[in-house]
Amino acid sequence: MTAICLPGSANENPARSTRKIMNSYRGEKGFFAFSVPVFMAKIALSGEDQEVKDMLRDVRRIRILVCGEANRNAGTVNDCIRDFTAFFHASHYVDLVEVRDKSDRVEIKAIPGDDCFHDPVLIVHDGHEFVVIQLLGSVDLEEIGDLISETCLPAGRSEQ
Repeated sequence: MTAICLPGSANENPARSTRKIMNSYRGEKGFFAFSVPVFMAKIALSGEDQEVKDMLRDVRRIRILVCGEANRNAGTVNDCIRDFTAFFHASHYVDLVEVRDKSDRVEIKAIPGDDCFHDPVLIVHDGHEFVVIQLLGSVDLEEIGDLISETCLPAGRSEQ
């Protein structure tokens, strides 16, 4: 099943705003940002990752911002987190997952649609590294659920 979803507002372009934030930190000490077409990412996935390839069917690009020296550049990382947080609060993004454990923090946010999420963003900060990954396009809710069930359920247990 292929889900075709349109953004919640014709005037909103969330990818452009996240791109601006990522680009504003490109070149800062320890930061780098880049974007790749999704077909290149699919090439890197092995044949065993067909579920992931299927989930990425309606994704066009992947944007990535990385700071590998977050512990040496805490002020700038905090500014970046603050910029993304302000953007997410002002946009149609919702929290899908948030996990905190000591200094580790993982967040997944996206714009909800009828049967999919638009432009999901993964933010990981563990005190040493800071990473933001955005999938530009739509991800089907059913495929996300299937992928989570297959990868997260203990061996021998099936979803009920």
